[in-house]
Amino acid sequence: MEDKLELIENFVGRTDIYAIQKMDGTFNPSDSNAVKEFLKNRGLTIDINQSILEKHLEEEITIGTYLLNESKCRFLIIESVDADSDGFAQIITTSKKLGLSDFVIEYARDGAFRFWYLFEQLIPAHKIKKLGEIFENELYQLKIKALPSQDMVYNYGSLVKLPLGINKESGDRSYFVDIGGRRINNPSINKIPEAIVDRILDRRRQHTAKVLGKRVRANNNRHTVHTAIHDLPCYQAIVQGVPQGFRDECSILLAKKLIQQSIPKHDCLDYLLDKWNPRNEPPISNEVIIERVNQLYSMQDSREIMETGTSCSGDSVISRFCQSHCDHYIHEYRAPNLGNKEIFLDYLKSIGQPVTESECHRDLNWIFVPRHLVTDLAERGVIKIATGQEQIFELV
Repeated sequence: MEDKLELIENFVGRTDIYAIQKMDGTFNPSDSNAVKEFLKNRGLTIDINQSILEKHLEEEITIGTYLLNESKCRFLIIESVDADSDGFAQIITTSKKLGLSDFVIEYARDGAFRFWYLFEQLIPAHKIKKLGEIFENELYQLKIKALPSQDMVYNYGSLVKLPLGINKESGDRSYFVDIGGRRINNPSINKIPEAIVDRILDRRRQHTAKVLGKRVRANNNRHTVHTAIHDLPCYQAIVQGVPQGFRDECSILLAKKLIQQSIPKHDCLDYLLDKWNPRNEPPISNEVIIERVNQLYSMQDSREIMETGTSCSGDSVISRFCQSHCDHYIHEYRAPNLGNKEIFLDYLKSIGQPVTESECHRDLNWIFVPRHLVTDLAERGVIKIATGQEQIFELV
C-alpha cells in the first residue's frame, strides 16, 4: 500500500479539495453539503490526505482531482476518447516529436487511455493549455481531449478521476501500461522541467510566424481578391481580434482566406488558435475553430471557398471592418440597364480586369469594383463618378 500511496500522490492536483464519484459516474465536490455529511460519517476530511487516498485505492470511494491551483498546474493530460492501436501509437509519436519523451500512460476505461505529462513544479496553466492545444491540432483526426481546458479556475476548474481507482459507473479499475499497452504496476515517474514547455511553445510560435510570413507573401502576385490576409486593411483589423458576435464568422472568413492562399490546414489552425483567437474579446472555443477549419478544408476546392471576400459591400462581416481609405475599397457601379452592365463586364474582361460572377448582384444592376480600378477607368474616360455620390459611377 505504501508504494501505491507514494505513486498516486504524483497525480494529485489541488490538495484543499477533491471530488467524490457517484454511482452514475458524475462527481460532487468534497465541500458540497451532501458530500460533507458523507465524509463526516466516515471520519474523513474535505481536503486530500493519506486516509482519502487509501480509501480510493481500497475502492471504498472513488475520487477525482481538480487540476488547477489558481492559475497554475502540475500536469498535462491527453485523453483518448476512442483510441485504437493506431491512435495510441500516434499520441506516442507526437509526444516524442514535440520533445516530450517522459509520460505515464493510464488505461482509463473501455479502451480509452490517459497520457499524463508530469511537471517538476507548478507552472502557469496557460502554457499547459497551449501545449494541450498543440496536441489537439497535431492529432485533429483523433478523438482526444486535452486537460486542463482552462488557464485559470472557474468554479472548481478541470477535473479528472485519480488513477488506480474503480469507476463507480462501469466497475472498471484503471491501471498503468507501458508504450506497448502492457499492464505495469510501477511506471517510471520522470518529471518535465518548465524550460522544455517554453522551448516547445517558442518553437511553435516561430514556425507559425515563418509559415504565415514567407508562404503568404509568396502569393502576393495573385488577383486582388486573393491577396494575403495582411495585405488588406479589413483583414488586418480582423486579425487584431474581434468582439463577441463576430468571432465565429471571422474565424470562417480567415480560414477561407488562408485556404485561398494554399496554406496547409495545420498552419491555418496554428495561426487561428495561437495568434488570432487570444486577441478576441473573449476568445472563442478552440473546439469550435477546429471544427470549422476541418469542415472548410474538406470543401477547399469549392466555389464557396474560392470566391469568399470578393467584395467589401457584398459581405456583411468584411464591411463591418472595412477601411474606406483602402486601395481595395469597393465602389459600386450602377448600370442603367442590363445591356450596359454586360458591356461593362466585357470591357473589364478585355483589359485583363475581369469581375467574377459572385461580385455582381444577380437581381440588381450593381457591380463591385476596386477603388484603384475605378480611378484608372475614370482617367481613361470609360466611366464618370456621380456628383456627390462617391460610391456610384456611370458608364460613359
